[in-house]
Amino acid sequence: MWYMPLHNTWLSCGKDLTLHRFELTSRKELLLHTPVKLHNDEITDIVEIELPQKCIVTCSPDKKIIMYSLQRNEILRVFPQHNKTSVRRMVYFEHYGRYLLSAGSE
Repeated sequence: MWYMPLHNTWLSCGKDLTLHRFELTSRKELLLHTPVKLHNDEITDIVEIELPQKCIVTCSPDKKIIMYSLQRNEILRVFPQHNKTSVRRMVYFEHYGRYLLSAGSE
């Protein structure tokens, strides 16, 4: 599970290949959004970025990195065939040039 502070949202994903979103609206209430399928393999990492707009970026062994808007429920950009074998992890450096770095299995 990942917590996205800009969205005040918890995200989870698993072997069903879907991204699940949970919002805590109060101490007792949990708002569950419709699951979204973004990749053809399980999601291995999620980062949150604020530019060009507030969104999340996901990666997967399917070799894709996907930029997705949780607010508009749409894919903003797909970076296909990013690595030779898979994409395992990402890190976003907002204060050092706004770089998104990824690591794969090669």
